Amino acid sequence: MKVLKGSLIPYAILDDIKDDMTNTRWGYSWLHDQCYIKEPNPLMRRYLEDPEEKLAYIGPDGKLHINGHHGCEIMEDMKFINEHLCFLYDQVNSQGIRGTSLTDLRISNGSRRRNHHRHHGRTRHILQYTKTTNNWEMDIFLPILMAPAIQHLDKMYLILLRPMEEILAYALWGKQSYRLYREFMFVQMGHRLTEMMLY
Repeated sequence: MKVLKGSLIPYAILDDIKDDMTNTRWGYSWLHDQCYIKEPNPLMRRYLEDPEEKLAYIGPDGKLHINGHHGCEIMEDMKFINEHLCFLYDQVNSQGIRGTSLTDLRISNGSRRRNHHRHHGRTRHILQYTKTTNNWEMDIFLPILMAPAIQHLDKMYLILLRPMEEILAYALWGKQSYRLYREFMFVQMGHRLTEMMLY
C-alpha cells in the first residue's frame, strides 16, 4: 500500500484470455498482449501528480527527467516486494520449480520461452527446460499451479507495479535493465536475481 500510495488501483483480467504458449515471438507475454487497466501506467501517474513526491521534473531541454535519488528509493521498495514474492513463490506453491531454477522464471519470451502462464483464470509456472533438454532435443511441459493467494499478489505486482519499475529502470540504469524487467520475474535494483544470490 505504501508503493500504491494508499489505495488499490482497479484492474480486471478475463478468465478466457488467450496465452498462446506456442507463440515464441521475442517479448510476447499475456501481460503485454492486452490492457487490464483503464489508463496506461496509473501508478506512475499517481507519483507524477503528487506534488510532494517530486519524482520527475521538466529540464531546461524541455524533456521529462527522473529524480535519480527518489527513483532509487522507490526501486528499493519495489525490491523489498520482489524479494518477498520470491520466497513465497518458492515455499507456498504446489511444488518448487526444479530442473532449472526459480530465478529463471520468465514473464515474457526472450532467448527462451516464458514460463509464466495464464489459463482459465489461473496462473501457472511451466517447467519447460531441464538439464536433459539438450540431450533429448525436446522440451518438457510441466504446469505448476500457483496457490490462490500468491496468484492474487502475482497479478497485482505484475499489472500495477511492474510497468512503473520498467520506466524507472530505463531512466536509472538504461535499456539493458529495462529488458530484464520486461523478461524476468525476479529483478531487483536493475539486476536479475541469480541462483547464487537466491540459494
